[in-house]
Parts: sequence; structure tokens; C-alpha cells
Amino acid sequence: MKKNCYFLQLELNCKNHMILAINEDTKEARSLIGYMVLEDVNRPGTPNDFKDLHPVFLKDWDDDRNLIFARIYTFDSITEEKIDTLIELAETFIEFKPSVNHKVNFYVSKEVSKLFEKCWEKDMNMIPVYQWLIDANSENPISLENLKMDSLNHLSQDE
Repeated sequence: MKKNCYFLQLELNCKNHMILAINEDTKEARSLIGYMVLEDVNRPGTPNDFKDLHPVFLKDWDDDRNLIFARIYTFDSITEEKIDTLIELAETFIEFKPSVNHKVNFYVSKEVSKLFEKCWEKDMNMIPVYQWLIDANSENPISLENLKMDSLNHLSQDE
């Protein structure tokens, strides 16, 4: 059984949003397969956030831990085994914090793939890709309109 090998590369780090590129390592090469977006929504999770849970878990909801969303976007469909590995990877960023709840969602997005290719061919400015990722499903979207390429050379892009 071949173990999946992924490398995460920090792309954007703002106060409540973090974007990491997901690179898959194969015998042939290392290639970008998508992105992981982490968003701290700065509120407790509610039953509405976890509608996919069995109703018995939602009946007496009393969880007041801070909620962090992890969203994984891949360019193409991947196997269930790879999805499980990426979800486990996303969970390790969050689950061991003392009082945090997390929700991981997985998406296949041709849109982000096309936008990435367009930005790569044009001027390699990936800021439009990051904006799309934040806008796609963010509860608290932010604007990257004033973000400069040089800002990406720093650990944090908060002004």
C-alpha cells in the first residue's frame, strides 16, 4: 500500500485566514493539486454548522468552543483514500488546540484551477487565486485588494 505524501506551503497568513498550497509528491514529480484554507470564525459552532452529524449529537448541543473551518480545494477529483489523508492533515492543524471545534469541508474546483493557470501564465501573481479561495465559502471574507506581491515575502500579510 503506497502512502500518500503531501507537502503544505504557506501562501497567505492573515489574522483569521490562512491559505496553504497542497503539493503531492509522486515518483515522477511534486505537483500542486489544490489549496487548504483555514478560517477562524471567532464564534462557537452551532448545530447549523454540523448539519451532517447524526441528529442525536445535535439534540442537546452545548458546545461553546471556538469554531475553525478548514476547506480543502483540489483541482481534480481524487480517491477517497487521498481525501481522507488530506482531511486528516487539515485536522492536525486544529484539533489539538485546547478549546477549539473544527469543521472540514472538501471541494473539487475547476474554477480555482483555471484561475491558477491564468495567473501563472500572466504574471505569477496568485493574489486573485487567494481572493477567490477566501470569497468562495468564507463566513467573514476579507479583501486582498490592497495586498502587494511584496507582502507575500513576510510571515503575516496583516497590515
